[in-house]
Amino acid sequence: MKHRRNKVKREHGIIENALQWLESLSHLAEVTDIIPGVIDVNRSSERGVVYKYETQTGCKLLLKSNGSIQEAFVITKYPERVREWVDKEFKKSLEEHRSQNPQVRGKRNKKI
Repeated sequence: MKHRRNKVKREHGIIENALQWLESLSHLAEVTDIIPGVIDVNRSSERGVVYKYETQTGCKLLLKSNGSIQEAFVITKYPERVREWVDKEFKKSLEEHRSQNPQVRGKRNKKI
């Protein structure tokens, strides 16, 4: 398929470290295709992969690295296997990061 290597579409940019994560995920036999999406900037220093939700064709992940965040859509008939992979590979490291860097999430200072 055009613009694909190891089931990962590479037509557009991929944030730092995320290509390694996606290639690792692509080794699951249940994964048919991985399509990285929109890149955005955030203020978090978190790094890793977060499982968001199931879609009609698989599931959506968020990739976080060095102040950037990117969507990735995984094409699979078994999204629960992707969730298991994310939990195994990233859940502990994200929880450790959050415990070491407590922040108030979603609240902004109000100007009076």
